Amino acid sequence: MMSLETAFLHLQQAASRQGCQVLLRALTEPVRRIGASACQLGALGLDDRLNDVTQHIEALRLSVEQQLFDGRFAEHLIALGRRCGELEFATVACECGVELHPLQSLREESRSRQKAPDFVHDNDPCLYFEVKTLARVHANQNVRALLAEAQAEQDNVRRQLAGGSKVATSLIVDQPYADKPYTKGAIGGLIETLILKTCSNYKPGQFSHGPTVLVLNLFDLPLYTTAPEQLRPVFWSPDPPVPGPMSGALWMSAFGAPGNLLFMPPEYAGQPAVEGAMRLHGVLQTHADVRGLIVLAHALSGPAQVMGLLLRSQRDTFMQDEGQSWETLSRLFGQYWNDEQDSNGWQLG
Repeated sequence: MMSLETAFLHLQQAASRQGCQVLLRALTEPVRRIGASACQLGALGLDDRLNDVTQHIEALRLSVEQQLFDGRFAEHLIALGRRCGELEFATVACECGVELHPLQSLREESRSRQKAPDFVHDNDPCLYFEVKTLARVHANQNVRALLAEAQAEQDNVRRQLAGGSKVATSLIVDQPYADKPYTKGAIGGLIETLILKTCSNYKPGQFSHGPTVLVLNLFDLPLYTTAPEQLRPVFWSPDPPVPGPMSGALWMSAFGAPGNLLFMPPEYAGQPAVEGAMRLHGVLQTHADVRGLIVLAHALSGPAQVMGLLLRSQRDTFMQDEGQSWETLSRLFGQYWNDEQDSNGWQLG
């Protein structure tokens, strides 16, 4: 069978000819990382998930080559992202020396009525992980709109070249958060999206097997920065045009409460730095059976930054009663973690 990396390369080439390669940008690094670790993942019992990724890639390539950009195209793209999100986390864990095994095969998963977490780390006690890959806002609609814009710009490039231009230019605006930053605020819209999408994907049965950590893969929902300061309630952003305070989107998504002020650096001197206030509770404030969050935050290029968020009581339990579990978690996110009391803020900048 064709390797995953080769299959994805063929898809990228087909998409480039049709001018829709922008749809694959976010997937490039996860697929590269998964492909490089395919042998190790197969040895952990994840062959069926690797095959599923390859099948989605092949289906997308055929759709692109035949220019069949219908609802099925968007469905395959979203399903591919979901599966890559799971496997990227398994790859990250493997690179950190943490072996994860699936609780169920894909066939068992499709037949079973009982929900289960995605992975287990066989330890004493066992530690479970449920991976959620948060898709862009209005995913199907958003993908179709981006595809239509890409095709229109491809036609524009052809017209420029046909008209004698030696250099043709085009511009495509990718908005994974859709209109949220405009209707809910630049930082408020991002935080609210993360909370609502996480809560809508929550299934109680996936957290009933034992201590289970929720993993959020955000390759399709980029943050303003992947710096570890995102794990703090607020931090100072030195970036132009005007330096100012900025709310930590990840901290707020986990621990925030209605009424918490939200900060965003102003666009010009004299503009308020307070954007508004939280309207929702953070995920760890409302879901007691979620024993912590691990976030895979992606920059525009390069590997994901792995970060952890736990209530102080959860951290104390892991450290005192389940020492090996805390060691496992520490291998994954190192010093990049925090709790609701900002206890580790001193290491985060």
